[in-house]
Amino acid sequence: MYNILIPKIIAKYLNKIAKDDKENAIRILFAIENLENANDPFLLKNCEKMGGYENIYCWKVGQHYRIIGEKIKDTLTLRFIENLKEENKYFSIEDFLKKDKYGNN
Repeated sequence: MYNILIPKIIAKYLNKIAKDDKENAIRILFAIENLENANDPFLLKNCEKMGGYENIYCWKVGQHYRIIGEKIKDTLTLRFIENLKEENKYFSIEDFLKKDKYGNN
């Protein structure tokens, strides 16, 4: 089993989603719980390795959300939750991948 780290910035974004879209927030929390309970979260059928990155994986959650995580040894650090409905004007996935586990650059 992998340790799952959820940085503050991801937790804050989950709270924002919960206020605006409770149904999808529940789906995301359920998906994170599945990641925590899986022996190998990288073998789940909703998991894809992101092209161009060595240890970055994506889990599809419903139609509009993706959880992006980084695998380092036996730890999975969630780096980004992507909402495909919104155009993210302020941040890119690359910006979030540069942050450490506490959400700092």
